[in-house]
Amino acid sequence: MRRETADLLVSGGCLRSRKPRVCEYPFPTLTLRDRRAQRNGQQPWDVLSFIACGKSLERLSAHRQVIPSPVSHTADPFGSLSIDLPLRSSELLQEFYRHTKGMDPTSQALLAPATSDVFALRTTMLIAAFHFDRMSESGLQSFHRTYLHHKIQAIQSVNSWIAGGPTRLVTCIIRQVATLCFIEICFGDFVSAGAHLNGMVLLLQNQIQRRANEEPSSQTQDEIEDELTDRYSLLVVTVYIRNINRLMHSLRFTPGSGNFWTAYQKGLADLSRPFDQVERNCDFDLKVLTLRMIPLFDKSPPPGMTLGWVSGWETINKLRDISESIDMVRSRPVTDNDEMRLAMSCTNGVASQLHVHHITSHVASFRNDENATRDDEWCTTWCGLYITTSIYFHRVLGLRDPLERTYQNYVIHVLRKAITKHLNFMKTGQCKSEKILLWQIFLGAINVEIIPKNEVLEDHDPPARAFFDMALWDWSQTVGIEGWSEARHILSEIVWPRQHPDEALLEAIWKRSCGR
Repeated sequence: MRRETADLLVSGGCLRSRKPRVCEYPFPTLTLRDRRAQRNGQQPWDVLSFIACGKSLERLSAHRQVIPSPVSHTADPFGSLSIDLPLRSSELLQEFYRHTKGMDPTSQALLAPATSDVFALRTTMLIAAFHFDRMSESGLQSFHRTYLHHKIQAIQSVNSWIAGGPTRLVTCIIRQVATLCFIEICFGDFVSAGAHLNGMVLLLQNQIQRRANEEPSSQTQDEIEDELTDRYSLLVVTVYIRNINRLMHSLRFTPGSGNFWTAYQKGLADLSRPFDQVERNCDFDLKVLTLRMIPLFDKSPPPGMTLGWVSGWETINKLRDISESIDMVRSRPVTDNDEMRLAMSCTNGVASQLHVHHITSHVASFRNDENATRDDEWCTTWCGLYITTSIYFHRVLGLRDPLERTYQNYVIHVLRKAITKHLNFMKTGQCKSEKILLWQIFLGAINVEIIPKNEVLEDHDPPARAFFDMALWDWSQTVGIEGWSEARHILSEIVWPRQHPDEALLEAIWKRSCGR
């Protein structure tokens, strides 16, 4: 973090103080920070949101304020928006959209309507603040109050909903919490990010339970909202876990050697900019490009469009490249630490490229025809591909196994939904990507087998092990492949390392599921 901004944050105490504040989601009362934000409160909370002024979430969509353009005599494209834009907000938003003009026309068209949605626009404002911090030599200093204003409003909107907001807004609220978590990760405040993430997962679990108790819905819009929420939540969970692991490496923290958060606070001064420390291997231009696309994870598709499937071809190719590199290193009689560190460094670079591809494939999945890619042998669900790519990195290649398993239950739940959907389409002949589906089922089964049983929570789903066994059986019967050698050949055909220590486990899972 730039020194000027870092000094301001440390002394200001709102984003990060020496004793970090955490948002308590279970309680509907306003925190001290939010109480300061009410009328006649101290700056920068003197011009405040709908919550402080007593306005309800029900009236958000109808609330508009015209802001004259500071840079043009023509009509301001951001002059009629879904939230108030005080403290130079309009200027910050215009600066953000100025940089999106270099993006492809599809992305520009999808980003533009975000200004009419209160939650998506709030996400855009927070992302725009960090984007400006990254692009400007002076950092966030000139828009710091603007950032604080919108961050506090986002927190207040969540607290207000928890105190009694309409159920129909639950997915919007979950995505708003995901934004708060993501932006704290960007600024390097992992304590607050973890608190937001725990709140997000709690809301997700309640949503899963509510969906389980509902009658099956035929409303396409509900499915789209759930899919969009799952994608954004998975992205944030993965970014958080990956960065925590990298931060442990940067701080030379050994799991089991003490309290990580104590070590984190002591070592914070040595990290000139936490975001740079945890994302060193990502190309700056690619990082900024993906940052500009993040608001699309909090914006529903335009009318007439849906979230379709994606092609796994590019992802699999990148996994093949890193698998070959790891095979080469491990094939040597003696592998020293320097060689393995180099291999892991290469992995980090590929991981960044995959991160870019996952985000761009999300944008590409906005389409009018949901069936557009299902004839492709590599077509798959976005969530299924995203989760199993991470499992392949950690469980199969053995690179930086995530120590944080608090969110495993949610991740496995989403993977099961994705595999069930893929299986159903395959059974009815609506897709031809049975090979990549087998790869995903096996990765899910391996993940469940390796996690200690006391760490797997089965809150709302039947046992995960039984699910993946049945999925393998269904796949085998549908495709007509029953022998292990044929199934193993398909795994190698997709992507699999030559040397895998759990080869016997793979065969045992297949024989247990398919009987031969």
